[in-house]
Amino acid sequence: MAGLAREAPGMRAALAVLAVSLVLTLPVLLLTKTLMSSYPERGLLSEAMDAPPRSEIQRAKLSKLEKIRRKRMVNTAVEHLRSGGRGQFDMQIKGVLAGQGERKEAPPRLSQSNPLHNRTSHKPSFPGLRNEASVSCGGHFAKSCGLCPQGNGAGWCNGQCEWSTASNECIAGSKLAHIHRDYFRITERYAFQPVVNQNGDYVNVIMVRSPFRGVDDEQLYRWYQDEILFLGISSFEAFPLTSPNPYSQKFKSEYYLNMFPGFLHMMHDPQQHFPESVETILMSQSDFNLEEAERFGRQRANEEVIYDFVYSGGDQDVDNDCVGWASYNKNFSFVREALEVMCSNEYNVTGVLVANKNKADTKACTIPPQCEGKIVQTTFLDQSKFFGYLAKARWAFLPQVCDASPRVSTQALSMNKPLLMNDNIMGGWKYLKPGETGELFHDMSDFKESLRRILDNTRGASHPYKPLKFVKEHYGSAKAGVKLLEFIKEKFGDRVAFPEGTRYIIPTGA
Repeated sequence: MAGLAREAPGMRAALAVLAVSLVLTLPVLLLTKTLMSSYPERGLLSEAMDAPPRSEIQRAKLSKLEKIRRKRMVNTAVEHLRSGGRGQFDMQIKGVLAGQGERKEAPPRLSQSNPLHNRTSHKPSFPGLRNEASVSCGGHFAKSCGLCPQGNGAGWCNGQCEWSTASNECIAGSKLAHIHRDYFRITERYAFQPVVNQNGDYVNVIMVRSPFRGVDDEQLYRWYQDEILFLGISSFEAFPLTSPNPYSQKFKSEYYLNMFPGFLHMMHDPQQHFPESVETILMSQSDFNLEEAERFGRQRANEEVIYDFVYSGGDQDVDNDCVGWASYNKNFSFVREALEVMCSNEYNVTGVLVANKNKADTKACTIPPQCEGKIVQTTFLDQSKFFGYLAKARWAFLPQVCDASPRVSTQALSMNKPLLMNDNIMGGWKYLKPGETGELFHDMSDFKESLRRILDNTRGASHPYKPLKFVKEHYGSAKAGVKLLEFIKEKFGDRVAFPEGTRYIIPTGA
């Protein structure tokens, strides 16, 4: 008994430590379980996990992703418990990350009277944004604009910030006054595209230009959808429809057709795809940012023409003889078939196949032997070099089908070059007016007829096509941007406060 009495204090201490450990760890475990059970079941990753793996490699990859997911959830739980936000976070994570409608304490939507919602401060709002919130001071970063100078004055206040002579301090830049403070952290991800007005001022609209590249993208969208206006835009393959490309990830078309309140699309019949609740406009990425191509075409208008056509193949898998994702999108299998006709003595066509050689310029994709000396094959080119070839050609060849927003089409038109286009193309069909901007073909059955027509029309000193006139009347940032601004004001006027003087808006990037 005496021995037990002597050991009692030690046992009591051990039990106390155990009790404290349980108090500290049990909430973490419970919250982690909540997070795991609340994890959305609709993302690409979850779909992949639900499907039976096709190989040992795939099983290993999915296992690794699952481990990363679990680790992230545990870390997030610990962080929020330490910050004292357990109850609120648990409530939000159930409602938002699981996609179950609006969260309990959702902030008010953006409006003219309430242009910003300062829910975040100097820490991440969305759990998936792991890095501490910061602003660009120009040559360095800080937690806020006020901390940019570090005692060095206005010279250290640049980037997203500007120096106020009135208060003699570094403040948030006026160009950022109308956007959510997490705007740039969101648009760092490929799927999310920023929008600016004609002066380069950012507006509180983000375009979703491609399928989400991970579950975090969907979670992030769900988290901010009431504070930033997200609109879908046709820019990538068949998005929002699932791509027929066998090398692309698969998803159900209904998933993205129903996700956003509005969509800039490229469809002939959008009413057959989108629900009535989604506002739509016939508009795509290739409608914008044509100024550089027009300027280049104007400067090189007197360039000697030495090719009949230029074809842009994207970044093709040359090592696999141009069989792969990019080659499918650009329909290179049809190009090979068409070249049999084009390089024949009957047509004797000359042309350029861009991105048809590897980057080392040592290997090219195979083409018909009769094309030797007639067809030039190049490596992947920067835009200026591509425009250089286009300036030396009579027309642009667009045989692709799986292309929602062919930039080459409007770039060529802006350089006053007509098009020979596949009429099955998903996007870009609206740019082709037979006899005015080029010629259409359906397949090999009528390809020869269309080829002969555009060759006869362009091999003389002049041609009857008016591509530059057409594109300037209907497209380009100023034309399309005005339509986009009017569309958003009409359909979502209560959601966005635009910078003063905004005349039109532009989705940035490629």
